[in-house]
Amino acid sequence: MFLRLGRKHKSYSSLKEKIASGYQGTKIAFTEYNYGGGNDISGAIAQADVLGIFGREGVYAAALWPMNEDNSFIYGAFNAFLNYDGAGAGFGTTGISAVTSDYAMSSVYASTTGSARWLLLH
Repeated sequence: MFLRLGRKHKSYSSLKEKIASGYQGTKIAFTEYNYGGGNDISGAIAQADVLGIFGREGVYAAALWPMNEDNSFIYGAFNAFLNYDGAGAGFGTTGISAVTSDYAMSSVYASTTGSARWLLLH
């Protein structure tokens, strides 16, 4: 099934409803994905956005399928969530509400871990 995750998509919502009604406990995973741009800032932006969407939507697991030798920008997006200080500091363990008034030009994701709060804008 092909899903476009940039906005709420009816197919994805339908899938979540089917799981809730007949397959409780089943988790959603994307076993192969790649938005491209591994060696360009556009790849970092796409990857950061999809990671935020995966978190917001409760995706259990996702596996990046590297398609080029140079994926440095994509890995940089992972670092923004998982190792932003180079010493293992991550984005947070619990997602919290965050909104933007301009979804066409920006994305925003927020999280918390105990008393600490993080906000990722791009």
